[in-house]
Amino acid sequence: MIRSDAAWAPILTGEAKAEALSAVDDIAVALQSSVTDQSSLSGGNAGIALFFGFLSEVREQAKEETLDIACRFLRLAFDTTRDSVTSPSLYGGFTGIGWAAERFRPLVSFDEDVNSDVDAALGRYLAERQPRCGYELLNGLVGFGVYAIERRNRTLVEAVIRRLREMAEITDDGVTWFTPPQHYPEAVRQRLPHGYYNLGVAHGVPAAITFLAWACAFDFGADTARMLLDGAVRWLLSKRITGKGGCFPSMLSPDIEEAAPHSRLSWCYGDLGISLTLLGAARCVGDSSWEAEALGIARHATRIPAVIGGTLDAGICHGAGGNAHLFNRLYQATREPVFLDAALRWFKLTLSLRRPETGIGGFQAWRPEEGWQSRPGLLDGSAGIGLALLAGLGGVIPDWDRMLLVSVDPR
Repeated sequence: MIRSDAAWAPILTGEAKAEALSAVDDIAVALQSSVTDQSSLSGGNAGIALFFGFLSEVREQAKEETLDIACRFLRLAFDTTRDSVTSPSLYGGFTGIGWAAERFRPLVSFDEDVNSDVDAALGRYLAERQPRCGYELLNGLVGFGVYAIERRNRTLVEAVIRRLREMAEITDDGVTWFTPPQHYPEAVRQRLPHGYYNLGVAHGVPAAITFLAWACAFDFGADTARMLLDGAVRWLLSKRITGKGGCFPSMLSPDIEEAAPHSRLSWCYGDLGISLTLLGAARCVGDSSWEAEALGIARHATRIPAVIGGTLDAGICHGAGGNAHLFNRLYQATREPVFLDAALRWFKLTLSLRRPETGIGGFQAWRPEEGWQSRPGLLDGSAGIGLALLAGLGGVIPDWDRMLLVSVDPR
């Protein structure tokens, strides 16, 4: 039985609902035996814990049993982290596991503050003269800030804001951040040896916009945060391009004579992720002009077909399930039929990619270097697909997607 919450409307009905329920059940069965040696939020046990935690909220049957499974995966994530040195990154390191634990706080009574050590370690890292990271969401300062906001830790949030101010470039177009070549893989360095400006949510300026807007909403470092926020939105909007594809390039680089081609349609890069980060920022600070820009970008995204958007699998990061969830978020935030139609279209594609008896719960992830892979995790694997399907079934506001910076309140 699905819980009912009027604030979050179910959109999957009839045959699509039956298919989604079957897929979620298959994913849950498969994931129970998918313990990995990874602890991370994006690809390891912490992300799997989030799936089972949200499943326990949405599905009434076996609620306690499902929550116990979630706690088991969360404990595995913490144990793995204690046994090995990990990075502080949100998606691949110890702050991501801490974020997952904080998300569980309303569901589970911990005997102690399991994140006090995470706070201390992150504080020491941010106090270093030269933090060994960039500004991005997945592995950098913005990701630290997302954890700190979840904790409502003013000291850590304001430390992140100070670091972002130190790294910011103030230009005629507004405020931005540069990604130097040492902060991305060797294969990319060969193509872009002089660095780039990134316009994707996963690694670029849009995520900084949402974090800064959240800081303003909580009055954490508000003066500096608002200055950076206003400038970053102005810079981002100045980079719009025209044509048959999306409204924004994926990156700008001294090694590229003109703007890079239109980006894919996804959460990590492209108009869909950008529209939701901008919409969330607009509502945090009450800027109607930003909201109008965000919704214009989002409406344009509804007209981009999967073949142009570059969608190959069903994952959250850059697959059909992620697009379905983001369009669902847009529909819940606006109740505009155009977003409902887009969400249903992308959910249909997601379910069509399911191949029972293969992968994890019938789903596999496409990786250019490796081909089709069975991946359990949240960002590009079956746990994330299951979370998107559960959100489509309705019942509970899917606030697990705060890690994606797309949690715009429903209307």
